[in-house]
Amino acid sequence: MTVSVDCALEPKGETAADPREAARVVRRRSSSSGALYRIGLPIALWIGFVNVAHHYYGKGLATDAVLHDVVEAELASRRCPGLRLDPAGFRELAQERGINHADLYQKRSVRLQKVANRLDRSLRANPEGGCQKMLDLYGETGSAPHLLTRT
Repeated sequence: MTVSVDCALEPKGETAADPREAARVVRRRSSSSGALYRIGLPIALWIGFVNVAHHYYGKGLATDAVLHDVVEAELASRRCPGLRLDPAGFRELAQERGINHADLYQKRSVRLQKVANRLDRSLRANPEGGCQKMLDLYGETGSAPHLLTRT
């Protein structure tokens, strides 16, 4: 006596003579979908992770761009004798870009810390030239926002 088992995954019209053979056919076909699952799921998760990470990375870049000028001017005001932050210029820039004084110290990224360290070394190595350069850049006639003034 032979048992005919109709398998849903087999091509239409074919039947297996043995139930074990039918199970083997089903298992073989399901392993191909398992491989797709094992490859597709990590790819989908990676795409999701990259999108989320890029979103937060982009936010950090925007904050760095806004704070870059302010961090340089603030460091120059601390390292250079005779220079100080111009309160009116800082207030205007802060309102325009949506920053406050606490942002200078709380939101410093690694990139901004490197910029500040590089400028600090430069100002210590050549105080007169570095301070004049900062005043030319952030002073009243500079191309950057007016953030420094002579005392």
